[in-house]
Amino acid sequence: MVEAGWSRVGLHLACVVPGSGTDPPHVVQADQAGAYEFNAGVPPGDYKLAAAEGITRWHAQDPETVARLAARGTEMRLGPRESRAVNPAVAAIR
Repeated sequence: MVEAGWSRVGLHLACVVPGSGTDPPHVVQADQAGAYEFNAGVPPGDYKLAAAEGITRWHAQDPETVARLAARGTEMRLGPRESRAVNPAVAAIR
């Protein structure tokens, strides 16, 4: 599980981008408080965690947008059954 929170209002999506660059990102919508949680489906490995406002789920599946998110993401390694709290910088991707 990966979870994070921040106080910035208007955040829309958070993405965990696999370090391989070939697998699709895991995407979740932030709740009203601006927090998000990836509960399942994120296997152990190296990732870039990115939070962005101004994008939709469709944009988060676009390879160019994913590359821009990954370039601004926070690097992290997730082990088996590991839970981690991370507070990434919020990027405005347009």
